[in-house]
Amino acid sequence: MPGATPGGVLDRAIDAEDAQHNDFFQLNHVEGYHELSSKTQIYFSTAAAKWDADFFIKVDDDVHVNLGVVGSLLDRHQSKPCVYVGCMKSGPVFSQKGVKYHEPEYWKFGEEGNKYFRHATGQIYAISKDLAIYISINGYTSRLINFYSRHILHRYANEDVSFGSWFIGLDAEHIDERSLCCGTPPGKIYSNTLCDVLIASGRPKLGTFVLHHSIGAVVEFVNQWKGWKRSTSDVEREMEQYGILISENL
Repeated sequence: MPGATPGGVLDRAIDAEDAQHNDFFQLNHVEGYHELSSKTQIYFSTAAAKWDADFFIKVDDDVHVNLGVVGSLLDRHQSKPCVYVGCMKSGPVFSQKGVKYHEPEYWKFGEEGNKYFRHATGQIYAISKDLAIYISINGYTSRLINFYSRHILHRYANEDVSFGSWFIGLDAEHIDERSLCCGTPPGKIYSNTLCDVLIASGRPKLGTFVLHHSIGAVVEFVNQWKGWKRSTSDVEREMEQYGILISENL
């Protein structure tokens, strides 16, 4: 689910593949590392308007998703309202300029050395439909009052912090799902990630393939279980071509 990089080689490659396979959902957004919070907001707003689903998931393109297991995980929380599922963490707030993950608004989090509020890591997380609708409704003021268009959900320097902050004042249930905690597989030198039983590790390019095939199915999981099974089979067949073993328990 990419944004745009106007005139870039990547855009032309995406357009060519999309014309052949129709497997991309492009956002009205210009890509950039410091624009990830904006992209996340636009994604959930757009997805909530496009699909009538019970859950919506954000997945990084280097995370390998096992659709069937993710579906079973979400199914356990289907009856709960306002659900925010992910690998919850509370990392330090970096006030020093020039360091990675520097937070210009560090003073909002109290004294030096304090940590962020609890929020899900950015590799993969899910929210229920009502929270996605909340993001969609509150994304911009232009529909609410006669004022210039601007977002009213605050964006911090880091996307996962921004996302978690949007639910702090809501009666949302934070579910710390440890099987969604990602890391590089032991003994591997490439950067794709392994998230407990939900993910199958593979070569770097495989991560992009799995994401492109999974994101729509993930969004529409609860109402389309048969589609899940089909998508899972497609992913497994592709993994087998790379010589990756898929556990029969997944």
